[in-house]
Amino acid sequence: YFDSDEAHIVSLALDGSGNLYAGSNGKALLYKLTGPGRASILNDFDGDDVKAISVASDGSVYAIANKYSETFAPPKRNKTGQTGPTPSKPGKAGKGVLVRINKDGVVEKMLDDSDTHYVSLTLGDDGQPYVGTGSEGRVYTVNDNHLSRLVADTEERQIGALVLSGKKKFVATTDPVVFHEVKGTGGADAVWTSKVLDAGLRATFGRLSWRAEGLVDMETRTGNTDTPDTTWSPWSKA
Repeated sequence: YFDSDEAHIVSLALDGSGNLYAGSNGKALLYKLTGPGRASILNDFDGDDVKAISVASDGSVYAIANKYSETFAPPKRNKTGQTGPTPSKPGKAGKGVLVRINKDGVVEKMLDDSDTHYVSLTLGDDGQPYVGTGSEGRVYTVNDNHLSRLVADTEERQIGALVLSGKKKFVATTDPVVFHEVKGTGGADAVWTSKVLDAGLRATFGRLSWRAEGLVDMETRTGNTDTPDTTWSPWSKA
């Protein structure tokens, strides 16, 4: 159907019009195929692979791409010459990015993480994208206003696969392999930590307001470094 110049095609997705999208490992190219051998580059990522692709009902294409801090070794071959599994060992986490590409080909960065790469991607019943991380076993989502939130924090290392639409929802993890059924979201133990709000200069923050359903406890802390460290103040009383 299509023979690319890349060594590996690692992700595929179909849209409602029969167009096929393919993501490569190597140059992190996202192809759009409108027919046999008819391919164009939808996006050329600054990374190493396009790990997963999802197409929304309005035709928007979501894709996660990664830039790794070390080259992944190819699969080892056994004595019979067959490719066998490689031992599972944690490698250095890479950097992940989630983008949305509209029908006009405009690329919009929705979410990025400089501390870990992204392994899995799906769209939920709410139409929002959900991504699973390659370290710390977390699932994030982001809305049209680019507000991200943590929706699951598992004890495993990687989120291998996600199903977050339909009557039953699942999160499958690796290292170790665990199959979680999602019974609900939120609750008394749900915690969200915002990104650092940098005023760009020494400033005093005063009023804090919010909208919520149910009871919410708010805590804040401050400091003069880009990344919170031991020089920051303790968390305020809720």
